Amino acid sequence: MSFRVAVMVEDRIFASSTEKLVMFKLALSGNDDGQSVRPSVWTIASATQLSERTVQRMLKDMPARGLPSIAQDEDPRRKRPRIYRIDKAQLEALPMTEAAEAREERRRERARNAAGGQNRPALAGGAYRGSPTQDLGGVAALARPVLRSSGAAAAEGGCAHRATHRAYPGDLTCSPESGS
Repeated sequence: MSFRVAVMVEDRIFASSTEKLVMFKLALSGNDDGQSVRPSVWTIASATQLSERTVQRMLKDMPARGLPSIAQDEDPRRKRPRIYRIDKAQLEALPMTEAAEAREERRRERARNAAGGQNRPALAGGAYRGSPTQDLGGVAALARPVLRSSGAAAAEGGCAHRATHRAYPGDLTCSPESGS
């Protein structure tokens, strides 16, 4: 199962949505280098919700355009399936979707910024956005559960009906009936 090749298929523009669906299922069925792709027509049809005849027609027409190519023809006497090969170079030659181009541009920009040491904008106090030292206005402290002993909870006016109690800071009320 190759998610790398499947993402490449997802990011490309094909002649039709049906062709893209069939290629996507083929990409998921192969390995990371695009070799040894051997799903059955029924498997592709059931996964893509296309008819078997449509899948057969696509698998017949698509190798003429180079994607996918037939690596080994079927041998019904020996019960061997047809094996396809997805050429990643030909797949990369297809035009990219707008979303994929925007994602690739953001990735390149992050790489340029990381090379200069500016991969994250600095905030006041030297903290970076998303770092644990960033001041979130007390929100981060409220979001972390604290494990307290029953004695500490009782001393703070909380519950004492359990040996340990997982609560959020500021949540010191607990009723034994609620079971929390």
